[in-house]
Amino acid sequence: MMILSVAQPTRLANAGCFSPFPFELQTVVFCHLTSFQDVFSFAATCHRLQDVWLEGVTTIYRHVAKVSITCEPHARILLADQGGPATKVGIRSAKNVHQMLRNQSMVYKAIAQFESDIVSKVRTGGLRAEEYYGPGIDGHPPYLTRTERRRFIRSYYQLWGLLNLDNLQQRQSRLHSVSLKQLLYLCEMSWLPNGMGPGEDVDSQSGGAIYQQRV
Repeated sequence: MMILSVAQPTRLANAGCFSPFPFELQTVVFCHLTSFQDVFSFAATCHRLQDVWLEGVTTIYRHVAKVSITCEPHARILLADQGGPATKVGIRSAKNVHQMLRNQSMVYKAIAQFESDIVSKVRTGGLRAEEYYGPGIDGHPPYLTRTERRRFIRSYYQLWGLLNLDNLQQRQSRLHSVSLKQLLYLCEMSWLPNGMGPGEDVDSQSGGAIYQQRV
């Protein structure tokens, strides 16, 4: 099988290197990219590749999202809660992908704010920091660890999704489907000082309200 390099998509596409290849093979090239920014840049090089992206968005999304969207299953549930296609249905349009990326951007902004306002001020007290964060470290690093970051992202998506559910029965059903441990994370997430998502406000009583609905 011919191995195609996509390291320089603009030069290759402008040279017409991909034009003779069938749609399926061009889709494979897209699927081997590691970020949607690369996908958008590659698609923008010519009309043919843009058509491949728009027609093959479901397949391309499924492959690229695996390596570029952290906690993608939870991000996907949020998209459905926002009126996007149901989780059992594949991503159907580039518009859906852009919404997923906008949501991801909001989560990353929340992480940056949380690290600046909270994490950088964490003190370990009497705990031996080296046992948790590695040799030579005498306190929590000024950023979320890899595990903490995934936990934050997952909980943020989950709580944001709950806020999009107007039906009380649906919200209660969703809450009953999570573990008590995850419920605790959701309660903690509800105390974020800057709200949840664009235009979503979480007041100081949300954590208690969520817990009461669960129990």
